[in-house]
This record gives sequence, structure tokens and C-alpha cells, in this order.
Amino acid sequence: MNRYSLFISLVFLLNTLTSCYEQQEKFAIVSGFLSEDGTKTQGIAREDCTAFSLPVVPSTISSGGLMVNLVIIQITFEGNTNQKSYGDPFAQQSFKSATSCWANKIFGTGTGQLNEYWQEVSYGKFMVFPAGENHGTANDGIITVSLSGNHPNFGKSSETKVYTDTYFSEALTKADPYIDFSKYDKDSDGHLSM
Repeated sequence: MNRYSLFISLVFLLNTLTSCYEQQEKFAIVSGFLSEDGTKTQGIAREDCTAFSLPVVPSTISSGGLMVNLVIIQITFEGNTNQKSYGDPFAQQSFKSATSCWANKIFGTGTGQLNEYWQEVSYGKFMVFPAGENHGTANDGIITVSLSGNHPNFGKSSETKVYTDTYFSEALTKADPYIDFSKYDKDSDGHLSM
């Protein structure tokens, strides 16, 4: 698939060491970090985890700007004691923060949210909008899939390309029942269209 022909940008949020793994309170997410000596530390980031609602499309977008439908595919790893974990204590990784945190962060228009940034740098001519999907909270643009095996710890593995292709392919297959990708193939050539 030609990445320039994408209408839906597929963003895979691999639950890496710096990702959110536990919701502490309504607006705080704790992130785990693995330091060089192997000790685990935590940092708290303030997040908007309130219920997600679709953003309002500004008139600058509806009158000639660009709105890109985006689906976020969150990948969690179930863990497997019989598989190499590269010494990673985070081999079993999963998102425990609410998807509303991610939907607000990506599609929200408030201060510090992605669309607020896009509106600022494009002078109101670009925004991302959640693609229609029916997983979890329908149409919030977030699909979470679970893959068997350990988190690949891309930073320590020399097989990153193999893992990436395998995991992305499996994630797309598992996400497929929840989104109609054909709606975004305008010329019916089997590729997503711009």
C-alpha cells in the first residue's frame, strides 16, 4: 500500500515503555519507564479522560480545508513465558487507561490536544477526525486489539522489521471486523484513497 494514497492514517500505538499503562485518577495517567539500570520508575501526566464527544468541524475545514479520517489501533500484548522477552519486565503490556483519554488526546480540540495543534499550524485548514468504527465506544476512532506473545521491546531486538510487519499485519486483521476499510477506497483499487 502506498503511504501517500492513505485516506485513513493508520497509527499503531504499540504499548511501549513510555505509554500509559494505569489510570490513577480521573485526569491522571501513570506511565512506566525502564531506566538503564533496569529499575522501573513512574511519572504522572495529566490527561482528559472525560467522556469523548465528536469534535465540531470548523468552517475553515468545511470550506476547503483538509479533514483526515483517522483510526488508532492500540496493540496490547498478552505475554508468553515460553517466548524470548529480551529481559524486559514489561513483556506483558496492555492499555488500562480509558480509550476516552486517547480519543480526547488525538481528536480533541482543547489546549494541548492534537487537533488544537493542527488548527494552529495550518491556520485552521487541517484536522484529524475519528474514522467510523464499531469497537468499544463506537466512532471514537479507537480500536484495541490483543496480540499473543510478549511485547517485542523494539529497542533491544535486532528483528524489529520482522516484528513490525508481523504485528501490524495481525493488528489490521484483528481490527478489520470493526471498521469498513472499503469506505475509504474511493476508486475500488484495493488501496485506501486520498
